Amino acid sequence: MADTDKTLFLLDGMALAYRGHFGLIRNPRMTSSGINVSLVFAVTNTILGILNKNKPTHFAAAFDTPEPTHRHKMFKEYKAHRESMPEDLSLALPYLYRLIEAFNIPVLKNPGWEADDVIGTLAKQADEAASGLAAAQVKEAGAVALEKEGTAEATVLRLKFSSEATGIEEKAAAMKLFHDAGKEHEEFKLQLNKDKDIEIAAIDAQRTIAEAQAEIVGEALKTAHIDIVGGETEFFDKIVSAVKGGKAIDRFVYNSQVASDVKETFFTGDPDYFREKILGLIEDFNLSTDDVKDLSIAALITKMLGLGGGNDIRSELYRLLGIAHTSGISQTSSSLLLSRDAADGTKSGNPS
Repeated sequence: MADTDKTLFLLDGMALAYRGHFGLIRNPRMTSSGINVSLVFAVTNTILGILNKNKPTHFAAAFDTPEPTHRHKMFKEYKAHRESMPEDLSLALPYLYRLIEAFNIPVLKNPGWEADDVIGTLAKQADEAASGLAAAQVKEAGAVALEKEGTAEATVLRLKFSSEATGIEEKAAAMKLFHDAGKEHEEFKLQLNKDKDIEIAAIDAQRTIAEAQAEIVGEALKTAHIDIVGGETEFFDKIVSAVKGGKAIDRFVYNSQVASDVKETFFTGDPDYFREKILGLIEDFNLSTDDVKDLSIAALITKMLGLGGGNDIRSELYRLLGIAHTSGISQTSSSLLLSRDAADGTKSGNPS
């Protein structure tokens, strides 16, 4: 590249920071920890646009410093009525410095001088320099104007080499601010997989219950005394009549463990048996009211199956699930059990 093709870009970093911050004030860019990084987003787009479109050979960004300038000494009211920097803008500035350095762009600050002074000095020196001036001479001249010390060039070169050595790591850290959406996407995928596993467990439990019920009905029909009289239609009429009259029901009830539990629980035994079993298991699994109040009884039992437990507990859960399906309460809200438990506590003088 010929010397005449060399291009120098000097950015007023503080001006770009203010423009980026207030330009997105109605739709700020926030990190997951609540930091407003609108200015980081805006300055990143500006730098990428310059690099892609203008392809500069030399680049630097100048910033103001908090120290008073010669203008303040000459006129005490200089910028006295300007509003102080917003707190969220101030918090984002360290991220902006790291981003600019990650692009291998020197950050120029000279105490007692504003960014405009630094830019004006460098621009004048670059304009006066001959077309064949080497890049090192331009940097050295700029460093002398900024630092006014013999060690200025070494400081600039040290920053340059440091940013080259750690540029990838620092740039990745700065750009990580814009990848929160990717993290949320992964968490959403994990939740979907968890929900899928619970649904599969529920389907497996229902399949097991259906197989058990089919076996029960089959056994009941094998042991039922059926008289076949007449043709095909009359045969099925006899079956319907026998079922309605209870001819096969007795054997079905007394030969099926699930059906016997339903009978003993809801017809001839303790009606609170089922509820107490469920509440006891909720306590064993350390589930809170908020964990189960919106679930149906079947979904609650399936959730507890998904939490594990020993073989005895899982067998008990499958048995209770069979009772719920057989008795027709599987889709009943489990909140009814909890509310009744709360009511019993109130009647006994121990309100929850």
